[in-house]
Amino acid sequence: MAYTNKQLERQQRGPGLVEIFLGVVLSLVLGVALGAAHLVFKPVEKAPKDPAKVPAASLLYPPVYFAEGSSVAAKASGWKAKQQAFTGGKSAEISLTEDELNAFIATFAPPPTPAKPAAPPPAKPADPKAKPADAKAAAPDFVAAELASGVVNFRVRDSVIQAAFAGNFTVLGLPVAPLVQVRGNFAKGADGFAFQSAEFWLGSLPAHKIPGLADWLVAKSLAGQNGMPEDLKTAWTKLGNIAVEGDALKLTLP
Repeated sequence: MAYTNKQLERQQRGPGLVEIFLGVVLSLVLGVALGAAHLVFKPVEKAPKDPAKVPAASLLYPPVYFAEGSSVAAKASGWKAKQQAFTGGKSAEISLTEDELNAFIATFAPPPTPAKPAAPPPAKPADPKAKPADAKAAAPDFVAAELASGVVNFRVRDSVIQAAFAGNFTVLGLPVAPLVQVRGNFAKGADGFAFQSAEFWLGSLPAHKIPGLADWLVAKSLAGQNGMPEDLKTAWTKLGNIAVEGDALKLTLP
């Protein structure tokens, strides 16, 4: 097989600077994509009740925790009256707790799909040499956090509101449902009050650290929320003020 002068020269000198540069860039892009995918798929853990039991965090991939908002029905008995006051068209100041917010948003959640009972695993013969298991030692302090599809959970703490839900995305053609956590507050813009995210966690990926990604994801998430009654949408446009103060969401109608 005959080689041209250029082919012989290339074999002697090796790849050029442009080829080396493109190889480095492609390697970096692939590494970033794989790292982001790993964080999206990495399970989010429920926040432990005792912070002292949290293990030492990894410097490379520290764990991301999820603290679920309260949804006690007995503490949310007045949410319907507050909804009527909000849509009544009169001046009012309404304070909503996370229990009331979760009771309200639950009315828009799809009915749960009954899960099929899993077949019991075949029984294994007992090992006579094995020691009895310690039930307290076997119980984990925290496990992977999950929310059913269509369920939104609110948490209001320290003048910050958190919304969490199961995402619905497609990565490389595969459906992905990571736990999404959005934290922030409200600000008034040209079209009225809108939510401003300070943190947006897509699984264990801090999307708020990627310029423009968190705002785009918030817009996509809000666009996917259907079924909100028109009277609530109209009342929202008439808001005089909305603020998260302490552990409550406060709405002011002029």
